[in-house]
Amino acid sequence: MLKAKTETILSITALVLSIVATGTSFHFSQVGIRTSVLPTLAFVYDAEKGWFLRNVGNGPALDPIVSHLEDSAVGWIKPTRIYPIETSGRVHLPWVEHGPDKIIVYYKDAHGRSYTSLVDDDRTTIREEDADPVWDTAKEKPVWAR
Repeated sequence: MLKAKTETILSITALVLSIVATGTSFHFSQVGIRTSVLPTLAFVYDAEKGWFLRNVGNGPALDPIVSHLEDSAVGWIKPTRIYPIETSGRVHLPWVEHGPDKIIVYYKDAHGRSYTSLVDDDRTTIREEDADPVWDTAKEKPVWAR
């Protein structure tokens, strides 16, 4: 009788550990899939040429839209749709000029998840969110129209 109880307890313990291991494996595989296509856009300043947007992540940044504030009272200006940015790629932002208060970009990864990068006071903050742009989208222009 004691032997049967011990075997049952061991069997249940093995089953629970197997379920936990399978769940953990599934979770980390999903994280791996996500980070393998995760774009990360950072703003980089060059004293001679001005602002650039650089993809320091692992996947392409799709549908990026950039805007900036020169004076908080005026609001976000010149929202511009730019071409997708490949991994390690960068795009010059000449319309931003040298002294904006803030710069923001909305973009997506290959799975359609939305992200926002914001530079404020020379610090870049990156967030995953499904937020709508903070400007009137009717004012957006493609990069070739700037």
